[in-house]
Amino acid sequence: GSSECIGSAAPKKENNKKDESLGISLSLFITYLTVMAAKCALPSTLAILSSADSGLIHQSTTLTRDNVISRLLALSTLSIAAGKIFLGPVIDSLGGIKSLQITLSALAVCLGSIGSARTCRTLSALAIYIIIVDFGFSSFWAACVKTIREYTEENRWSNEIGRLAMAARLGNAISFAFFAW
Repeated sequence: GSSECIGSAAPKKENNKKDESLGISLSLFITYLTVMAAKCALPSTLAILSSADSGLIHQSTTLTRDNVISRLLALSTLSIAAGKIFLGPVIDSLGGIKSLQITLSALAVCLGSIGSARTCRTLSALAIYIIIVDFGFSSFWAACVKTIREYTEENRWSNEIGRLAMAARLGNAISFAFFAW
């Protein structure tokens, strides 16, 4: 009698783990595809966002709009590198899912602020938001891989990481295709 209860509970637990793993995999795929599409949308629309016709106030008397954008691109690239260095230990400490939750929340606030005339009135504000977005964005790959390692079996890591890389490229392609046509 009691061995039947133990035996019948095992497949249910295994199915739950499989369902959880599938849910994690699908969530990471959709999240990374979306984040990469949004990440590529920013540089694709930077000329529109920063043009003189955008309504953004340009306050600098020493830098032209083009100078501000050039510095923005340099600083946002540095913020990606800094994020990869400094956020790695944070991700290891907090775990993948908690890191993704925090970063997604911060990105939502910054991207929403970029789209709001009330919070993004100047070219400098746009530059700051983009630099913060790139800093946070830099942690996504590591947080997703950490989540894969935490929630999937080791024999599936390569497959899941490959799927994640495919999501990234699809997000890039969707964004570039959308803004190219």
